Amino acid sequence: MRNPSRPTHTRGVRALILTLLVAGTWIASGGASAHATRAGTGQVIVLRELELKPGASVAEFEQFVLDTFNPTWQGAAPGLKGYIAKGDRGVKKGSYAFVMVFDSEKTRNAMYPTPGGDVSEKFMPRMEKPLGLAAPLEKWVDTSTIGVYTDYVEMR
Repeated sequence: MRNPSRPTHTRGVRALILTLLVAGTWIASGGASAHATRAGTGQVIVLRELELKPGASVAEFEQFVLDTFNPTWQGAAPGLKGYIAKGDRGVKKGSYAFVMVFDSEKTRNAMYPTPGGDVSEKFMPRMEKPLGLAAPLEKWVDTSTIGVYTDYVEMR
């Protein structure tokens, strides 16, 4: 029933405000889509499968990884974790991969602005030493496999 003391446009404005609040809350809670992502916020996991050269010493390679490669990549840049991992289960058991985990797409894009490109000038001073390990790695790793990669973005 209409309250004659309250103008009609006031009730319409209140109803609109209430509708916007409910809709905004629904969208903010992810109700708009179960698959919606918040652009730039998900972690990025970069995988580069590594193939050892025929005749390469696995023991020497693993010692280099443990003593030099992984420690150099540890804490190389804020928002980045890099290391070589060894598969211990599944189809790729015994194989190796270079893994980079960025805390967000924004961090990855700031460090590597171009897909497949070089590290940005801003981050080059911090990344010079870890990236310099590519040459010694060539002793054991087939370099044609290093350039094949996939960036996996966490869906949020």
